[in-house]
Order: sequence, then C-alpha cells, then structure tokens
Amino acid sequence: MYLIMSGITALFAVMGYLNRKADKKLFCIELLLMGAMLCLRYGQGTDYFGYEVNYSLVPQNLDIHFLLHNGVHGEIGYTFVVEIFRMLKAPFPVFVAVWSLVMMLMTYYGIKKYGGVKTIAVLLLYPTYYLTFYYAVRQGFALAYTLCFVLPAYLKDEKIKCMLLVCIGATIHKSLIILLVPVLVERIVKKHEKEMIILAVPAGMAFGLFLKETGFQMSYVHFDPSLGAIILRIILFIAIARLYRFSGKQDEINDRLYSFYLVGFCIYLVLCPVAFISHRVTAYMKVSEVILFSRLLRKQNDIMYIRRAFTVLKGQVCLLIIAICMVEGAKNINSYIGQGEYYSGIYFYNYPYVSIFNKKDIYKYRENGFIDKFPQVFDYE
Repeated sequence: MYLIMSGITALFAVMGYLNRKADKKLFCIELLLMGAMLCLRYGQGTDYFGYEVNYSLVPQNLDIHFLLHNGVHGEIGYTFVVEIFRMLKAPFPVFVAVWSLVMMLMTYYGIKKYGGVKTIAVLLLYPTYYLTFYYAVRQGFALAYTLCFVLPAYLKDEKIKCMLLVCIGATIHKSLIILLVPVLVERIVKKHEKEMIILAVPAGMAFGLFLKETGFQMSYVHFDPSLGAIILRIILFIAIARLYRFSGKQDEINDRLYSFYLVGFCIYLVLCPVAFISHRVTAYMKVSEVILFSRLLRKQNDIMYIRRAFTVLKGQVCLLIIAICMVEGAKNINSYIGQGEYYSGIYFYNYPYVSIFNKKDIYKYRENGFIDKFPQVFDYE
C-alpha cells in the first residue's frame, strides 16, 4: 500500500508539473488517499502502541491536577485534547482518526495557500514528513500546524503573531520552540549566507569530534551521524539554492522561504553528528522546502538568454526530487521496520498497511512491547 502510494505521488508530481490544471485536482485526490490511510491506520508508527497506552491512562474527565502535573507522556496542550476525547469516551482509534483528519486539513490549507506545483509539494512531503512524523502523532501535528499557521505568519513578517503561534504549538510538542530561531535571526543569516555556512561546517565537525572522542551520551545525544541523510540534505540544498539563484525575478515570499530554509540548514550542519536530534529539530524549518521547491519549479525566468537554461534546470531538479524521494521512502520504511520491532521477512517492498478494520493482523507483522503490562488496552485475542 505504501509503495503504491509512493508511486502515485511520483506519477502525480510529473503530471502536475506538466499540466497546471491537472495539478490542483491531482493534489486533492492524493491528499484524500493519504488522509484516509492516516485516519484508518492501526499499529502503524513506531510509538503507536505507546500512545495508545498513554491515552488509556488519562482520566475520563477534565482533571486539572492531572493536566498540570503531566501524568502521562506529552505536553499540556496535547494532554488537554486527550482529556476531552476521554471525557467523550472516544476509543483511541477514533481519537487518531480525528487528530489525523485535522493534520491533513492543515496540510491541505498550508500547501494550497502558498504551494506552486502542489503535487511536487506532496511528493516531498510523503517519504519523510508523512511516513515518519505524521505517523508519530504529536510531532506530525506540530509540522502540519507549522505549514498551516506558523509559516504563513512568518511569510507576512508578523513576528509577534508568529512567536505566539510557536508558543501555542509548543504545548503539543515542545520541539516546535526551535522556530523562534528563524523568526529572530533569519535576516542576519540571509545577509551573511556564505559566512554562516562556512561557520556551521567546522562547528558541526567539532561537535561530532567532541562526541566521538569523549563518548558523551545523554538521552538521545550521542555520536550517531547518518552519512546518507547528510549527503541527501546537501544535494537538496544545492538544488534549491541553484533554483533560487536562477529564478531571477524578486519574489518576497520565496526570499523569506529561502531564509527560513537556510537557517534550518545551518542548524542541521551543526547538529548532524546526532542524527536523531538534527532530523527532528530541523524538520520544522526544512518543511519550507516543500513549499519553496514547488514554487521555484512553477516559476518562469523573465531574462531571455537564461530562460532556456532555467527550464532545463527545473526539469533536472524535478527528476532528482523524484529519485531522492523514492530512495528516501524505501530507506525510511526500512528504518520503521527496525524501530517498530517487525518480524523478519518484512522489508520496504512488502511493508504492510493495517487498518482498524483488520487491526488484529498487526500482530502477524510486529511485536507490541506493552501488551503484557497492559493487556486490557489491546484487543489481541
């Protein structure tokens, strides 16, 4: 199912790139399909069962004491929403369905408002943001929230509103607070782009050397770089930087998107020795890549003598994006198999989709480390 959806996003991206009218319709169709998959899933995502247990531990009333003392894993805003669903006696799959529907609606409005080739935006969204974060409940919501609310406020240069939205979103997932950085420093980074990248590279190398040589370990912070992810990030940065330079005509939205993206890239270069942290912390800024690529691939250059070169470059980048997204999709699914404790014989090409309609089938494919401690929570027999 996931590979079929991957193929659909790639095919629609090509069709949408070539036909502007078809792009809008195909965009709606693929988001409907992805939304249905997300809403109806069961046991998909490395922490699905953990969230199901936490959901069961929340009292079935608006307990302020429980809320303020963070009785379960999750920030106060997320726990408050869970308390409302528990008060309504909604089963966890119902909560997931509604939560996922809101995520997909925010994604739709975020891309619809600023996206250029919208099917290209969805193609970029699918292998990492959708398959990784959207299936991780809280951070997926925070990313969709960024697309729908934070990014538009940032693009309008509404700093106070943007910071307020970031603080509200951080009650769902506190990592969202990182977005205060681009809001405050994006103009400095944009003005000194080369200097910031030149400084970020040795800073990242020094950080990695420190972690490796000292054997420093604290929670998720330890030397664990992903060379493949670093190479992919650099390739995409070069592609987006070249497109941005070739686009020529001044575009305030693209300028601010590029600045937002650039801040994230610099932070990534510093934190890349710790793959887990760098990937998750910079995802909020990298999400601008979804919008910026889609806009630059739609843009025309007004200067006659470089118009043809820009057209050729856009075609090359479009093919590059498709190739990278297909590779990333396979790589990410393989990582989910390991993290989700799937049984041997499951690979990216036969990674199963399990819905609420056949939810007991999930135990044919993966373990549930919570089932012995919380048998009352899961319908196993």
